[in-house]
Amino acid sequence: MELFWSEFESSWGSMLLVSSHRGIIKVTLPDSNSHQEVLESLIKKKEHIVTHKENSILYQCKKQLEDYFEGICFRFNLPLSMLGTDFQVSVWKHLQLIPFGETWSYKTVAKSIGNEKASRAVGNANNKNPLPLLVPCHRVIGENGKLTGFAGGLTLKQKLLDFEKNLSQSSDFRSSGRDFALQPSLRHITPQH
Repeated sequence: MELFWSEFESSWGSMLLVSSHRGIIKVTLPDSNSHQEVLESLIKKKEHIVTHKENSILYQCKKQLEDYFEGICFRFNLPLSMLGTDFQVSVWKHLQLIPFGETWSYKTVAKSIGNEKASRAVGNANNKNPLPLLVPCHRVIGENGKLTGFAGGLTLKQKLLDFEKNLSQSSDFRSSGRDFALQPSLRHITPQH
């Protein structure tokens, strides 16, 4: 599979974006130190040809992330190619149903996929999410309302949640009608095994 990658300097820090011809397969969080590790792991897989050039999908992703960090994009509309198990992909699809500015508990996500007892498995799937921000695992919290694990750390998780909550409660956000466009379209997800 031919993969394309590009670094993106967001207002929150540097991010690595990787896509195939079909969709985004990997996004690193702002100021993650894992860019080189991610690229090396992709190069080691002999079925991947990794090219440092931008395709139209990466361009769209950069633009939408830029708009997100500027507070004018509340939902990502990008083709995603999710590399994971059927269960993980199911969880990641349901994470996209969490409205901007809101949080769900792991148990709520488990209920949404039809298995109320799968809270721990939901947490494990969140931990493997290759598309943080695009698939908003940061919006999942403990049943007691406490913040729990996040690849970017709890400080970044709190910062993202505060950012989204403040925007979603602003009069500009509510009067703009943007809150009606928050539910994602799941048609853009292509599971990959």
